[in-house]
Amino acid sequence: MIRVFVTSALLFLLPFVLFAIYATVMDFLSPPVAGGATRKSAWTNPPIGWMTGIGTLLVLGTLVYLALTSSPAGPPGGTYHPPTVKDGKLQPGYVD
Repeated sequence: MIRVFVTSALLFLLPFVLFAIYATVMDFLSPPVAGGATRKSAWTNPPIGWMTGIGTLLVLGTLVYLALTSSPAGPPGGTYHPPTVKDGKLQPGYVD
C-alpha cells in the first residue's frame, strides 16, 4: 500500500517539478533587460491550478490503468492459503 501512495505522490508532484526546472532554466537563459528595468521572472505567476489538475489526472489515470490491467488475486470465492514453510523453504500464499 505504501508503494501505491509513494507512486501517486510522485506522479502528483511531477508537474510541479517540471515547472520548477522550466522556470529555473528560463530565468537563467533570459537576457537582461536594457535600461535597468527588472525582467519578469517565470516564478512571478506560476500556473498552480493547471499543475494541480495535471497532477490529479496523472494519479487518477495511473490508478485506473493499474485497476484494469493488474492480474486478479484469485478466482472470486476462492480459498486463501497463507504462506507456509516446507522443508525449510518458504512457500508463498495463494488463492485457489
